[in-house]
Amino acid sequence: MIHWFNAIGPACLNPQWAAWRPSLLKPGDEDFVIQAATTRTAEPD
Repeated sequence: MIHWFNAIGPACLNPQWAAWRPSLLKPGDEDFVIQAATTRTAEPD
């Protein structure tokens, strides 16, 4: 990260910037991922 920051500057901190590759998540998918990651699973019976 530090090397990219030195080479590119603050633009590399942009969440839409992905080092010459497209983001795998679409903007609408981010909410789903956050909800799935923060939801606890049910306790086993």
